[in-house]
Amino acid sequence: MPKPIPLPDQDRLLAMFRYDPATGEIYWRNAGRAFTTITAGGYRQQRIDGVLYYAHRVIWKMVHNTEPPQIDHDNRTRSDNRLDNLKDATALSNAKNVNLRRDSKSGEKGVCYLPRTRRWRAYIQGRHIGYFPDKAAAIAAREIENEAAGFSASQKGMNNGN
Repeated sequence: MPKPIPLPDQDRLLAMFRYDPATGEIYWRNAGRAFTTITAGGYRQQRIDGVLYYAHRVIWKMVHNTEPPQIDHDNRTRSDNRLDNLKDATALSNAKNVNLRRDSKSGEKGVCYLPRTRRWRAYIQGRHIGYFPDKAAAIAAREIENEAAGFSASQKGMNNGN
């Protein structure tokens, strides 16, 4: 993931915008209209001085005056920018909070079937674990890697992959 473009300083953001913590919306102070549009991926964003920024990053800077590398939407709803839904995250902790891909044929994250080889592949966070003759073996290998990577059993189905 590319490093985000630095935001304007906190004082400038506070002078330009008003944040409603109950709704998670940001409003332009001079116009009173909502700050954001919603991307195809579900994130709220807006241009400031010609640069496109995600609303959750602007909110974090307005409230905490920091710019962490990643900010996680705890409930996995990308447009929900209420402060209690946002948290400073690492790449690993953010990866634990990912939905199963809609195009998943296996029904398991990090496990896919390769028709060309007639084998199941297991992987975690883009790292290849191995090829397996059946789905159960691929799932078992993925679960071992889940634990090694710090994914708890309660997060089964919420970890990164396919």
